[in-house]
Amino acid sequence: MPLPLKIAVAGALGRMGPQMTETIEADPRLDLAARFHRPGSAGEGLVERDEALALADVVIDPPRRQRPPNWQGPARSAAARHWSSARPASTPPN
Repeated sequence: MPLPLKIAVAGALGRMGPQMTETIEADPRLDLAARFHRPGSAGEGLVERDEALALADVVIDPPRRQRPPNWQGPARSAAARHWSSARPASTPPN
């Protein structure tokens, strides 16, 4: 593959997008070909997904933060509260 490698960043406005953009721009072997986010998103330098795919050799799409279907948020389940309170304080966590 010819250098520099042309990379498009998906989720450019998300949690990891700016960091990935900076990392790519700092490496002379890489070329930031495009940045895109969800359809209808507005931001400096963003393009539509199809345009980004046409411009890039590689697309980096970071994983989205997903919660398990039974996630209860900050309020933990009764079993988790019981387990953590029953464990001696001197026992290191796994």
